Amino acid sequence: MRVSDYIQIAHREITRQRIRSALTVLALAISTVILVTLAAISLGGRQAITTKLAPDDALANIIVTSNKMSANISFFGSVQEANDKTAKLDDNSVAELLNIPGVKNASPRAGVWELQKFNIEGIDKTFVAQAQGVSDSGQSITLSAGKSFSAPTAREVILGQAYLKDLGLAKTENIIGKKITFTTQNGYRGDGAVVPGVRATQSQYDDFNKTPAKLTATVVGITGAGSDENKLLIPLEWARQVRTAQISPTEKKDYLAEDGYSSILVNTVSPAAVKQVGTAISQLGYGQVSTGAIIEKLTQFSTIMWLILGSVALVALLAASLGIVNTMLMTVSEQRYIIGIWRAVGARRRVIAGIFLVQAAFMGILGGTIGAAAGWYASAMVNERIAAILQTQNLPVVDLAAAPLWLCVGSVILATVFAILAGLYPAWRAARQDPSKILHSI
Repeated sequence: MRVSDYIQIAHREITRQRIRSALTVLALAISTVILVTLAAISLGGRQAITTKLAPDDALANIIVTSNKMSANISFFGSVQEANDKTAKLDDNSVAELLNIPGVKNASPRAGVWELQKFNIEGIDKTFVAQAQGVSDSGQSITLSAGKSFSAPTAREVILGQAYLKDLGLAKTENIIGKKITFTTQNGYRGDGAVVPGVRATQSQYDDFNKTPAKLTATVVGITGAGSDENKLLIPLEWARQVRTAQISPTEKKDYLAEDGYSSILVNTVSPAAVKQVGTAISQLGYGQVSTGAIIEKLTQFSTIMWLILGSVALVALLAASLGIVNTMLMTVSEQRYIIGIWRAVGARRRVIAGIFLVQAAFMGILGGTIGAAAGWYASAMVNERIAAILQTQNLPVVDLAAAPLWLCVGSVILATVFAILAGLYPAWRAARQDPSKILHSI
Protein backbone atom coordinates (compact mmCIF):
# COMPACT_ATOMS: atom_id res chain seq x y z
CA MET A 1 0.00 0.00 0.00
CA ARG A 2 1.06 3.55 -0.67
CA VAL A 3 1.44 6.11 2.07
CA SER A 4 -1.50 8.06 0.66
CA ASP A 5 -3.66 4.95 1.06
CA TYR A 6 -2.78 4.69 4.74
CA ILE A 7 -3.60 8.39 5.24
CA GLN A 8 -6.87 8.12 3.34
CA ILE A 9 -8.05 5.14 5.41
CA ALA A 10 -6.98 6.80 8.68
CA HIS A 11 -8.82 10.00 7.74
CA ARG A 12 -11.95 8.05 6.83
CA GLU A 13 -11.99 6.15 10.13
CA ILE A 14 -11.45 9.31 12.19
CA THR A 15 -14.22 11.23 10.43
CA ARG A 16 -16.53 8.22 10.69
CA GLN A 17 -16.24 8.32 14.50
CA ARG A 18 -16.35 12.10 14.82
CA ILE A 19 -17.39 12.50 18.46
CA ARG A 20 -15.11 9.79 19.83
CA SER A 21 -12.14 10.99 17.75
CA ALA A 22 -12.82 14.64 18.63
CA LEU A 23 -12.81 13.89 22.36
CA THR A 24 -9.56 11.92 22.03
CA VAL A 25 -7.91 14.69 20.04
CA LEU A 26 -9.21 17.27 22.55
CA ALA A 27 -7.66 15.36 25.48
CA LEU A 28 -4.34 15.23 23.62
CA ALA A 29 -4.58 18.93 22.76
CA ILE A 30 -5.25 19.91 26.39
CA SER A 31 -2.25 17.92 27.61
CA THR A 32 -0.08 19.56 24.92
CA VAL A 33 -1.33 23.02 25.98
CA ILE A 34 -0.26 22.22 29.53
CA LEU A 35 3.13 21.01 28.31
CA VAL A 36 3.82 24.06 26.13
CA THR A 37 2.55 26.63 28.66
CA LEU A 38 4.44 25.22 31.64
CA ALA A 39 7.61 24.75 29.61
CA ALA A 40 7.28 28.29 28.22
CA ILE A 41 6.94 29.78 31.71
CA SER A 42 9.98 27.83 32.91
CA LEU A 43 12.05 28.89 29.88
CA GLY A 44 10.90 32.50 30.13
CA GLY A 45 11.75 32.61 33.82
CA ARG A 46 15.27 31.34 33.16
CA GLN A 47 15.79 33.88 30.37
CA ALA A 48 14.48 36.71 32.55
CA ILE A 49 16.89 35.72 35.30
CA THR A 50 19.95 35.53 33.08
CA THR A 51 19.29 38.40 30.67
CA LYS A 52 16.97 40.90 32.33
CA LEU A 53 17.88 40.84 36.00
CA ALA A 54 21.64 41.06 35.63
CA PRO A 55 23.38 43.73 33.57
CA ASP A 56 26.78 42.52 32.36
CA ASP A 57 28.78 44.88 34.59
CA ALA A 58 26.87 43.73 37.71
CA LEU A 59 28.13 40.17 37.22
CA ALA A 60 31.61 41.27 38.33
CA ASN A 61 30.36 42.86 41.58
CA ILE A 62 30.15 41.48 45.11
CA ILE A 63 28.28 43.10 47.99
CA VAL A 64 30.15 42.56 51.26
CA THR A 65 28.34 42.66 54.62
CA SER A 66 29.66 42.54 58.17
CA ASN A 67 28.14 39.18 59.01
CA LYS A 68 27.75 35.94 57.07
CA MET A 69 24.20 35.45 58.33
CA SER A 70 22.95 38.54 56.54
CA ALA A 71 24.31 37.37 53.19
CA ASN A 72 23.42 33.68 53.19
CA ILE A 73 21.21 32.71 50.23
CA SER A 74 19.02 29.63 50.47
CA PHE A 75 15.65 28.76 48.93
CA PHE A 76 15.04 25.57 50.88
CA GLY A 77 16.52 26.38 54.30
CA SER A 78 19.91 25.71 55.81
CA VAL A 79 21.74 26.15 59.09
CA GLN A 80 23.57 29.43 59.63
CA GLU A 81 26.82 29.95 61.47
CA ALA A 82 27.12 33.06 63.64
CA ASN A 83 30.10 35.27 62.89
CA ASP A 84 31.75 37.44 65.55
CA LYS A 85 34.75 38.51 63.50
CA THR A 86 33.71 42.14 63.26
CA ALA A 87 30.92 44.30 64.60
CA LYS A 88 31.07 46.73 61.69
CA LEU A 89 32.60 47.49 58.34
CA ASP A 90 35.19 50.27 58.40
CA ASP A 91 38.20 51.55 56.48
CA ASN A 92 40.28 48.62 57.74
CA SER A 93 37.73 46.29 56.14
CA VAL A 94 38.10 48.18 52.86
CA ALA A 95 41.90 47.79 53.05
CA GLU A 96 41.53 44.04 53.72
CA LEU A 97 39.29 43.60 50.70
CA LEU A 98 41.58 45.58 48.41
CA ASN A 99 44.41 43.18 49.24
CA ILE A 100 42.51 40.18 47.84
CA PRO A 101 43.86 39.10 44.40
CA GLY A 102 41.32 39.83 41.69
CA VAL A 103 39.74 42.83 43.45
CA LYS A 104 39.80 46.00 41.34
CA ASN A 105 38.01 48.35 43.72
CA ALA A 106 36.19 48.36 47.07
CA SER A 107 33.61 51.10 47.52
CA PRO A 108 32.04 51.54 50.98
CA ARG A 109 28.36 52.42 51.25
CA ALA A 110 26.35 53.76 54.15
CA GLY A 111 22.63 54.06 54.72
CA VAL A 112 21.52 57.62 55.51
CA TRP A 113 18.45 57.15 57.70
CA GLU A 114 18.31 60.83 58.70
CA LEU A 115 16.94 61.72 55.24
CA GLN A 116 13.28 60.70 55.29
CA LYS A 117 11.75 61.96 52.02
CA PHE A 118 12.43 64.32 49.12
CA ASN A 119 10.84 66.44 46.40
CA ILE A 120 12.23 67.31 42.99
CA GLU A 121 12.08 70.88 41.74
CA GLY A 122 9.03 71.49 39.55
CA ILE A 123 7.50 68.04 40.20
CA ASP A 124 4.50 67.61 42.47
CA LYS A 125 5.49 64.27 43.97
CA THR A 126 7.12 63.19 47.23
CA PHE A 127 9.31 60.10 47.47
CA VAL A 128 10.75 58.07 50.32
CA ALA A 129 14.49 58.75 50.45
CA GLN A 130 16.30 55.43 50.10
CA ALA A 131 19.56 57.34 50.43
CA GLN A 132 23.02 55.81 50.46
CA GLY A 133 26.35 57.49 50.93
CA VAL A 134 28.70 56.15 48.26
CA SER A 135 32.42 56.41 47.70
CA ASP A 136 32.81 56.63 43.93
CA SER A 137 36.57 56.99 43.76
CA GLY A 138 36.71 53.80 41.71
CA GLN A 139 33.69 54.69 39.57
CA SER A 140 31.57 52.01 41.24
CA ILE A 141 28.33 53.63 40.07
CA THR A 142 27.04 52.75 36.61
CA LEU A 143 25.58 55.89 35.03
CA SER A 144 23.12 56.14 32.17
CA ALA A 145 23.36 59.93 32.05
CA GLY A 146 25.11 62.86 33.73
CA LYS A 147 28.32 62.63 35.73
CA SER A 148 29.65 61.47 39.07
CA PHE A 149 30.13 63.64 42.18
CA SER A 150 32.37 66.68 41.79
CA ALA A 151 33.67 66.47 45.38
CA PRO A 152 33.40 64.07 48.36
CA THR A 153 31.38 66.61 50.38
CA ALA A 154 29.36 68.15 47.53
CA ARG A 155 25.61 68.42 48.01
CA GLU A 156 24.92 66.38 44.92
CA VAL A 157 22.68 63.44 44.12
CA ILE A 158 22.76 60.61 41.61
CA LEU A 159 19.13 59.64 41.08
CA GLY A 160 18.02 56.05 40.49
CA GLN A 161 16.68 55.26 37.02
CA ALA A 162 13.42 53.93 38.49
CA TYR A 163 12.42 57.43 39.60
CA LEU A 164 12.43 58.60 35.97
CA LYS A 165 10.02 55.80 35.07
CA ASP A 166 7.73 56.76 37.93
CA LEU A 167 7.81 60.40 36.84
CA GLY A 168 7.21 59.48 33.20
CA LEU A 169 10.30 61.37 32.04
CA ALA A 170 11.66 59.97 28.77
CA LYS A 171 14.64 62.36 28.55
CA THR A 172 17.26 62.55 31.30
CA GLU A 173 18.03 66.19 30.48
CA ASN A 174 14.63 67.03 31.97
CA ILE A 175 15.96 66.26 35.44
CA ILE A 176 19.76 66.71 35.37
CA GLY A 177 20.60 69.94 37.19
CA LYS A 178 17.30 70.15 39.07
CA LYS A 179 17.23 70.79 42.80
CA ILE A 180 16.18 68.14 45.31
CA THR A 181 14.82 69.16 48.70
CA PHE A 182 15.23 66.60 51.48
CA THR A 183 13.02 66.49 54.56
CA THR A 184 14.93 65.05 57.51
CA GLN A 185 13.73 63.24 60.60
CA ASN A 186 12.48 65.36 63.50
CA GLY A 187 15.19 66.88 65.66
CA TYR A 188 17.85 66.48 62.95
CA ARG A 189 21.29 67.64 64.17
CA GLY A 190 23.54 66.93 61.19
CA ASP A 191 24.94 69.08 58.37
CA GLY A 192 22.71 72.10 57.68
CA ALA A 193 20.70 71.83 60.91
CA VAL A 194 20.06 74.94 63.02
CA VAL A 195 20.45 73.56 66.54
CA PRO A 196 19.16 75.71 69.45
CA GLY A 197 21.92 77.42 71.40
CA VAL A 198 22.81 77.05 75.05
CA ARG A 199 20.46 79.93 75.95
CA ALA A 200 17.44 78.36 74.22
CA THR A 201 14.36 77.72 76.31
CA GLN A 202 12.89 74.29 76.96
CA SER A 203 10.00 75.21 74.68
CA GLN A 204 12.44 75.97 71.87
CA TYR A 205 14.16 72.60 72.37
CA ASP A 206 10.80 70.83 72.34
CA ASP A 207 9.80 72.55 69.12
CA PHE A 208 13.17 71.68 67.57
CA ASN A 209 12.78 68.00 68.45
CA LYS A 210 9.35 67.94 66.79
CA THR A 211 10.40 69.70 63.60
CA PRO A 212 12.28 68.31 60.55
CA ALA A 213 14.95 70.24 58.66
CA LYS A 214 15.22 70.94 54.93
CA LEU A 215 18.38 70.17 52.92
CA THR A 216 18.91 71.05 49.27
CA ALA A 217 21.07 69.19 46.72
CA THR A 218 21.52 69.07 42.93
CA VAL A 219 20.87 66.10 40.62
CA VAL A 220 24.11 65.45 38.70
CA GLY A 221 23.55 61.94 37.32
CA ILE A 222 21.15 59.08 36.64
CA THR A 223 22.04 55.47 37.44
CA GLY A 224 21.90 52.65 34.91
CA ALA A 225 19.77 49.53 35.29
CA GLY A 226 20.71 47.27 38.16
CA SER A 227 20.84 47.24 41.95
CA ASP A 228 21.09 51.05 42.23
CA GLU A 229 18.13 51.93 40.03
CA ASN A 230 15.73 52.46 42.96
CA LYS A 231 18.20 54.30 45.22
CA LEU A 232 19.30 57.84 45.87
CA LEU A 233 23.10 58.11 46.00
CA ILE A 234 25.00 60.93 47.68
CA PRO A 235 28.76 61.45 48.29
CA LEU A 236 30.04 59.40 51.23
CA GLU A 237 31.67 62.32 53.04
CA TRP A 238 28.51 64.42 52.80
CA ALA A 239 26.65 61.40 54.19
CA ARG A 240 29.14 61.40 57.07
CA GLN A 241 28.38 65.07 57.74
CA VAL A 242 24.64 64.34 57.65
CA ARG A 243 25.13 61.52 60.12
CA THR A 244 27.33 63.56 62.46
CA ALA A 245 25.05 65.01 65.16
CA GLN A 246 25.64 68.25 67.03
CA ILE A 247 25.26 67.11 70.65
CA SER A 248 26.40 70.40 72.17
CA PRO A 249 28.30 73.49 70.98
CA THR A 250 31.55 71.67 71.69
CA GLU A 251 30.60 68.02 71.08
CA LYS A 252 29.71 66.14 67.88
CA LYS A 253 28.94 62.46 67.40
CA ASP A 254 29.87 60.66 64.16
CA TYR A 255 27.20 57.96 63.88
CA LEU A 256 28.67 56.66 60.64
CA ALA A 257 31.98 55.94 62.38
CA GLU A 258 30.08 54.37 65.27
CA ASP A 259 27.79 52.15 63.16
CA GLY A 260 30.22 51.42 60.33
CA TYR A 261 29.38 51.08 56.66
CA SER A 262 26.21 49.19 55.78
CA SER A 263 28.02 47.36 52.96
CA ILE A 264 31.06 47.50 50.70
CA LEU A 265 30.70 47.06 46.94
CA VAL A 266 33.63 45.07 45.58
CA ASN A 267 34.42 45.27 41.87
CA THR A 268 36.39 42.28 40.60
CA VAL A 269 38.55 42.25 37.48
CA SER A 270 36.02 40.05 35.64
CA PRO A 271 32.91 37.89 36.26
CA ALA A 272 35.18 34.84 36.15
CA ALA A 273 37.02 36.09 39.24
CA VAL A 274 33.86 36.46 41.36
CA LYS A 275 33.84 32.93 42.75
CA GLN A 276 37.49 32.98 43.81
CA VAL A 277 37.20 36.45 45.34
CA GLY A 278 33.96 35.48 47.09
CA THR A 279 35.69 32.49 48.70
CA ALA A 280 38.50 34.74 49.94
CA ILE A 281 35.96 37.21 51.38
CA SER A 282 34.19 34.40 53.24
CA GLN A 283 37.52 33.18 54.64
CA LEU A 284 38.07 36.66 56.07
CA GLY A 285 34.80 36.25 57.97
CA TYR A 286 32.63 38.64 55.99
CA GLY A 287 29.29 37.94 54.38
CA GLN A 288 29.16 38.26 50.61
CA VAL A 289 26.43 38.25 47.97
CA SER A 290 27.08 38.43 44.24
CA THR A 291 24.70 38.82 41.34
CA GLY A 292 26.24 35.71 39.79
CA ALA A 293 25.56 33.66 42.95
CA ILE A 294 21.95 34.88 43.06
CA ILE A 295 21.50 33.98 39.39
CA GLU A 296 23.02 30.55 40.01
CA LYS A 297 20.61 29.89 42.89
CA LEU A 298 17.63 31.14 40.89
CA THR A 299 18.72 29.02 37.91
CA GLN A 300 18.92 25.93 40.13
CA PHE A 301 15.46 26.70 41.48
CA SER A 302 14.19 27.23 37.93
CA THR A 303 15.66 23.87 36.88
CA ILE A 304 13.85 22.12 39.74
CA MET A 305 10.61 23.84 38.74
CA TRP A 306 11.25 22.80 35.11
CA LEU A 307 11.48 19.15 36.20
CA ILE A 308 8.35 19.39 38.36
CA LEU A 309 6.27 21.19 35.75
CA GLY A 310 7.58 18.93 32.99
CA SER A 311 6.59 15.86 35.00
CA VAL A 312 3.07 17.24 35.45
CA ALA A 313 2.81 17.87 31.70
CA LEU A 314 4.08 14.38 30.84
CA VAL A 315 1.55 12.80 33.22
CA ALA A 316 -1.20 14.74 31.43
CA LEU A 317 0.15 13.56 28.08
CA LEU A 318 0.26 9.98 29.34
CA ALA A 319 -3.37 10.22 30.47
CA ALA A 320 -4.37 11.48 27.03
CA SER A 321 -2.46 8.57 25.46
CA LEU A 322 -4.57 6.13 27.45
CA GLY A 323 -7.59 7.71 25.79
CA ILE A 324 -6.02 6.89 22.40
CA VAL A 325 -5.54 3.27 23.51
CA ASN A 326 -9.22 3.06 24.47
CA THR A 327 -10.37 4.68 21.21
CA MET A 328 -8.19 2.42 19.07
CA LEU A 329 -9.27 -0.76 20.88
CA MET A 330 -12.91 0.17 20.29
CA THR A 331 -12.10 0.79 16.62
CA VAL A 332 -10.42 -2.63 16.33
CA SER A 333 -13.46 -4.27 17.92
CA GLU A 334 -15.87 -2.47 15.59
CA GLN A 335 -13.79 -3.11 12.47
CA ARG A 336 -12.96 -6.78 13.10
CA TYR A 337 -15.09 -8.00 10.14
CA ILE A 338 -13.37 -5.53 7.81
CA ILE A 339 -10.02 -6.68 9.20
CA GLY A 340 -11.03 -10.29 8.53
CA ILE A 341 -11.90 -9.45 4.91
CA TRP A 342 -8.60 -7.59 4.44
CA ARG A 343 -6.68 -10.55 5.81
CA ALA A 344 -8.70 -13.01 3.66
CA VAL A 345 -7.87 -11.17 0.45
CA GLY A 346 -4.14 -11.21 1.28
CA ALA A 347 -3.40 -8.14 3.39
CA ARG A 348 -0.33 -8.76 5.53
CA ARG A 349 -0.25 -8.23 9.25
CA ARG A 350 2.16 -5.31 8.94
CA VAL A 351 -0.30 -3.57 6.60
CA ILE A 352 -3.12 -4.00 9.13
CA ALA A 353 -0.86 -2.75 11.94
CA GLY A 354 0.28 0.15 9.78
CA ILE A 355 -3.30 1.29 9.15
CA PHE A 356 -4.01 1.62 12.87
CA LEU A 357 -0.63 3.18 13.68
CA VAL A 358 -1.19 5.84 11.02
CA GLN A 359 -4.62 6.50 12.51
CA ALA A 360 -3.04 6.96 15.96
CA ALA A 361 -0.31 9.19 14.51
CA PHE A 362 -2.93 11.26 12.71
CA MET A 363 -4.72 11.96 16.00
CA GLY A 364 -1.38 12.72 17.66
CA ILE A 365 -0.39 15.26 15.01
CA LEU A 366 -3.82 16.88 15.06
CA GLY A 367 -4.06 17.09 18.85
CA GLY A 368 -0.42 18.15 19.21
CA THR A 369 -0.74 20.92 16.62
CA ILE A 370 -3.92 22.32 18.18
CA GLY A 371 -2.37 22.12 21.65
CA ALA A 372 0.93 23.73 20.60
CA ALA A 373 -0.90 26.61 18.90
CA ALA A 374 -3.10 27.13 21.95
CA GLY A 375 -0.07 26.91 24.26
CA TRP A 376 1.79 29.54 22.20
CA TYR A 377 -1.26 31.82 22.39
CA ALA A 378 -1.60 31.22 26.15
CA SER A 379 2.08 32.15 26.61
CA ALA A 380 1.55 35.38 24.67
CA MET A 381 -1.44 36.21 26.86
CA VAL A 382 0.61 35.55 30.02
CA ASN A 383 3.32 37.95 28.78
CA GLU A 384 0.74 40.59 27.88
CA ARG A 385 -0.90 40.38 31.30
CA ILE A 386 2.40 40.41 33.21
CA ALA A 387 3.62 43.38 31.12
CA ALA A 388 0.48 45.34 32.02
CA ILE A 389 1.00 44.64 35.73
CA LEU A 390 4.71 45.58 35.61
CA GLN A 391 3.99 48.80 33.72
CA THR A 392 1.46 49.92 36.32
CA GLN A 393 4.19 49.39 38.96
CA ASN A 394 6.80 51.24 36.85
CA LEU A 395 8.94 48.10 36.71
CA PRO A 396 10.95 46.86 33.71
CA VAL A 397 8.90 44.64 31.42
CA VAL A 398 10.09 41.04 31.08
CA ASP A 399 8.65 38.10 29.15
CA LEU A 400 7.71 35.57 31.79
CA ALA A 401 6.80 32.94 29.18
CA ALA A 402 8.92 32.06 26.16
CA ALA A 403 7.47 29.65 23.58
CA PRO A 404 10.09 29.38 20.81
CA LEU A 405 9.44 27.49 17.58
CA TRP A 406 11.50 24.49 18.68
CA LEU A 407 9.31 24.08 21.78
CA CYS A 408 6.08 24.12 19.75
CA VAL A 409 7.45 21.74 17.09
CA GLY A 410 8.95 19.49 19.76
CA SER A 411 5.61 19.33 21.57
CA VAL A 412 3.85 18.23 18.39
CA ILE A 413 6.50 15.55 17.81
CA LEU A 414 6.26 14.38 21.44
CA ALA A 415 2.46 14.19 21.27
CA THR A 416 2.73 12.21 18.02
CA VAL A 417 5.27 9.79 19.52
CA PHE A 418 3.04 9.23 22.57
CA ALA A 419 0.07 8.65 20.27
CA ILE A 420 1.98 6.10 18.17
CA LEU A 421 3.18 4.30 21.30
CA ALA A 422 -0.40 4.26 22.56
CA GLY A 423 -1.52 2.74 19.24
CA LEU A 424 1.04 -0.09 19.30
CA TYR A 425 -1.07 -2.52 21.34
CA PRO A 426 -4.35 -1.92 19.41
CA ALA A 427 -2.41 -2.24 16.12
CA TRP A 428 -0.77 -5.48 17.28
CA ARG A 429 -4.14 -6.83 18.38
CA ALA A 430 -5.69 -5.94 15.01
CA ALA A 431 -2.83 -7.59 13.12
CA ARG A 432 -3.15 -10.80 15.16
CA GLN A 433 -6.83 -11.31 14.23
CA ASP A 434 -7.55 -14.76 12.73
CA PRO A 435 -9.54 -14.16 9.50
CA SER A 436 -11.04 -17.67 9.48
CA LYS A 437 -12.57 -17.26 12.91
CA ILE A 438 -13.82 -13.76 12.16
CA LEU A 439 -15.48 -14.73 8.86
CA HIS A 440 -16.85 -17.95 10.32
CA SER A 441 -18.66 -15.98 13.02
CA ILE A 442 -20.53 -13.82 10.44
